[in-house]
Amino acid sequence: MRKPRDVTLVNGNRDGRPLIDRGGDRLLHLDVSHLSVDSAATAIAKWLAK
Repeated sequence: MRKPRDVTLVNGNRDGRPLIDRGGDRLLHLDVSHLSVDSAATAIAKWLAK
């Protein structure tokens, strides 16, 4: 009932806010901007195997 329906409000809430990073000892930061799905999955699997 109280969920915003205006896309500009939703996008505005997201802009400029960092993702939650609570300082975990096993945290993967992976920039997938220029990776294929397979390459990203392989990188994640390698990280998990360590």
